[in-house]
Amino acid sequence: MKNYKYPLSEKYLILVFCFIFFLRMFGLFVISPIIPIYGFNQLKINDFWVGIAIGIYGFFQFIFQVPLGFISDIFGRKRIILFGLILFFFGSLVGAMTFSLTGLIISRILQGSGSISSIIMAFMTDLVTEENKTTSMFFLGFSFVFSFVLSIIVGPIIFNFFGFQFIYLIVSILSLLCIIITFLFLPSDYSSFLNKNKNKKINYKKIFNFINKDLKILFLSIFLVNVLLTVNFIIFSKELNFLGFKINDYWKVYLPIISIAFLAISFFIKKIEKLFSPKTILLKFIFLLFISELIFLENINNKFNFFVYLELFFIFFSFLEFYIPSLTGRIVPISYKGTIMGLFSMFQFFGTAIGGSIGGLVLSFFRLYYVIFFLLGISIFWFLFVYFFCSSMEQRNKF
Repeated sequence: MKNYKYPLSEKYLILVFCFIFFLRMFGLFVISPIIPIYGFNQLKINDFWVGIAIGIYGFFQFIFQVPLGFISDIFGRKRIILFGLILFFFGSLVGAMTFSLTGLIISRILQGSGSISSIIMAFMTDLVTEENKTTSMFFLGFSFVFSFVLSIIVGPIIFNFFGFQFIYLIVSILSLLCIIITFLFLPSDYSSFLNKNKNKKINYKKIFNFINKDLKILFLSIFLVNVLLTVNFIIFSKELNFLGFKINDYWKVYLPIISIAFLAISFFIKKIEKLFSPKTILLKFIFLLFISELIFLENINNKFNFFVYLELFFIFFSFLEFYIPSLTGRIVPISYKGTIMGLFSMFQFFGTAIGGSIGGLVLSFFRLYYVIFFLLGISIFWFLFVYFFCSSMEQRNKF
């Protein structure tokens, strides 16, 4: 974006995006694991309503990703990010003031309606230079995972000492801080494409023709990688329980595993991009995921074998989770980036929902051994689909 003016250097701009993303995702993650405890012990509700209270956030995220992304293409990324953060803030306030199931669900609906993940990704790829797109997405992904790990550690502590409403109060404060940072530090000088889009209709035919090319591979890839993640988290929980770990000790396993994975990725992420084409990179890491699953299959209930698989999975998964959005941001034209990244995020959330449903269903009928075969089948299908239908993706697609 040659004509885009902003007061911060690119390095600090990336940090601002990551900080906003971290605060918002921490506000989400720190609440979700506590809802079952609060629902069962204090609201006295059953499994069904606990599931509704947890899942309704993701459902509204799924619904509003594309509409808000579409609107951001017309009115600007910053305005819609602020709108989403304000919705999240009011949802958090409702949660801090409510002591009922109805209030909790309304709170989750308002929080979920502020679907700005795809807009943050689109805005960041708008602003950073080509050579830093993958690095910026890596740091965004790091802020995502770090917020997850930190929430596992501090969430139960806050709940035990101060109660559920106090957690929501903290989330409200963090949401307000995000709004202030967004308003002060993200650029408000919208580029010329916004004014052009206000005076013309969005050409859906061009958008869907564009999606029918390489983007369909990336949509499928982000869907499948999130299916694999969700199924694996079910496996991880069962294995950790089998190996004698209590839920309060999970962070002691995840923190070093994820830290090593991020150190490994930060070391080779740019080197790999220089050596191979995007298609080759996708194929290599899908194959490596397949190999890690085979290693786990060899001896499922062995502690050492499980930790090796856990480490390898997080390295290969994390790379793909960062690389696929980065690659998508590069080949999407700026005029429709918010809309298409909204579709991209829809596939992400859909993958998480399907992975959880199918993983739980398969585990309820079959032993863990067969679930690994299910994961191997997904990896084989993914590899073959990319191999036969994906182009090199080396050239930027244009309308």
